[in-house]
Amino acid sequence: MKRLVVWLLALLCASVLATGPETQPLGLTRLQNAAYSGFEDIAGEVRLQSGRWQGEPPQPGSASVPRVDFLGDLVARGDLDGDGVDEAAVMLTSHLGGTGVFHYVAVVGQRGAENRNIDTRLVADRIQLRGMRIEKGGLVLDLVRAGPGDPSCCPSEVVTLEYRLQDGRLTEPVQVGASMSLSPATLSGQRWRLSAWRFGEPVDGRLTLAYVDGRFQGNAGCNAYAAPVTATDDRGAIEVGLALSTQMQCRAQVMANEQRFLGLLPRVDRFWFHAGRLALAYGEGAGSGVMFLTREE
Repeated sequence: MKRLVVWLLALLCASVLATGPETQPLGLTRLQNAAYSGFEDIAGEVRLQSGRWQGEPPQPGSASVPRVDFLGDLVARGDLDGDGVDEAAVMLTSHLGGTGVFHYVAVVGQRGAENRNIDTRLVADRIQLRGMRIEKGGLVLDLVRAGPGDPSCCPSEVVTLEYRLQDGRLTEPVQVGASMSLSPATLSGQRWRLSAWRFGEPVDGRLTLAYVDGRFQGNAGCNAYAAPVTATDDRGAIEVGLALSTQMQCRAQVMANEQRFLGLLPRVDRFWFHAGRLALAYGEGAGSGVMFLTREE
């Protein structure tokens, strides 16, 4: 009998592992391969494959090809309709061949073991998404959008919007709190961890950054550091001074990462947000790059 109980427990554990978050209807992989509709310039339903869908050119030989992409790995989960069952919210971008990058928020629910796209709503063209969450029954987007006088390429109005799901449709967004101009102060009260030196080059180690009283500060892997930051306009352009740090010694790889990071930091001249991550751009030409940082909870 004891052996039977042990065997049943092992079988139950294996079943739970086999149906982990990636195989559940609201898991990231399933959402990145789901079907979505409701795009203003794309008729019908599109089914993503590994986070992307590409359509046919509107005319033979045309260079303009419609495309829909899943934005980063952002998923917010929570109960939006009050039925006690969680929904998922994701961000999708639509490209139609021009300069526009139209951002949509899509809500997905469960129908048995399958996903169902409940509603999809256009947010805006060329926004920067700082974060997305579901709280108290509302879908909250923290973003940077084009404000008065901003060119479409360079938004600078930092705003929080809240959507509600009513009768299967997302309501018009309501602004939460006052808006502000994009500046280093936008980063106050948050701590970030360096996740990539650039696209496709992840970071091995823990290096952190926060903005406090006019300085970037944190831990560069071994030593604490601080560097002065000055805003040069209201669209994310900044100047970063020389980083000063403590003088501890750690193992070789940790020190190599630290030296690289502290060497790049004074070259940073602009910041923005991409799919919930903080982007720090540095340099020009062949020596340019973008570091990406993930928010620490």
